[in-house]
Amino acid sequence: MQYAQYLRHKVGITELSITKYCPFVKDFLLKNTDGVSPFCCDIGAADVMCYFTKLASVVSISQAKSAATAIRSYLKYLNYMGHIKSDLVGAVPTVPNWSLSEIPRSISADHARQVLDNCPRHTAIGLRDYAILLMLARLGLRSSEVVSLTLDSIDWGNSSLSFVGKGSQPAELPMTSDVGEALADYLKHARPHCDSRALFLRGLAPMQGLGSPTTVGTIVCAAIRRAGIQTTSYGSHQFRHALASSMMNGGATLDEIGSVLRHRKAKTTRLYAKVDINSLRMLCLPLPGEDQ
Repeated sequence: MQYAQYLRHKVGITELSITKYCPFVKDFLLKNTDGVSPFCCDIGAADVMCYFTKLASVVSISQAKSAATAIRSYLKYLNYMGHIKSDLVGAVPTVPNWSLSEIPRSISADHARQVLDNCPRHTAIGLRDYAILLMLARLGLRSSEVVSLTLDSIDWGNSSLSFVGKGSQPAELPMTSDVGEALADYLKHARPHCDSRALFLRGLAPMQGLGSPTTVGTIVCAAIRRAGIQTTSYGSHQFRHALASSMMNGGATLDEIGSVLRHRKAKTTRLYAKVDINSLRMLCLPLPGEDQ
């Protein structure tokens, strides 16, 4: 789409951001055009507010923030190209997201095992998905980090995995034995022979990398549904929270958790203290009338 070309050549943002913005813009267009014109020529501030009012009821805070950023960018593009006369950027609401305000969403250890156990490892796609799910559960990788992996990321001699982390920072983690076995199984029996150096490939031609972090989210969502688990969250990040919870319950310090999860700020890791519900319960004062 022309908007993507504008971001790529005029704004100069990364391909990852372009991939992240475009689905929100397409949804916005779908709900605000007649399906013929690719532009929102007749859209007004009320239409923008209405879109976000409906969106807020079906997506998470982080997704709403991403959508707001994407739509602001698109409205700037429309104004720049002269497709709309009014500057509607101010009509996009600010999504409140106070620091450390929420309990992290974490899949339970039992549910994580159930997800892994129900992954169909007799198929090529199943072997790929099992390796991805193990990386999320054992190493705490982000979906973007999984997508960035290449064949050169694996150091079999040192049993380690190198990749591009958040903020394009290089990172390296030791591989657990089950992750190494799952990767070897995938590479030997499931990964198609092709020129692509991406570690994980699409299931259909053309044979290339997964392309977007949202693909990992789709894999996780399908795995959770296949396992028959009822949950309010189907994203990949909950495995990261689960790893932090497991480490904390095992006595790990916040510094140790932050090191494994590759947090650059201690403030970020403090969020994970909230997953230790039992310890938090001890701090609660009894309600009036309850036994002391």
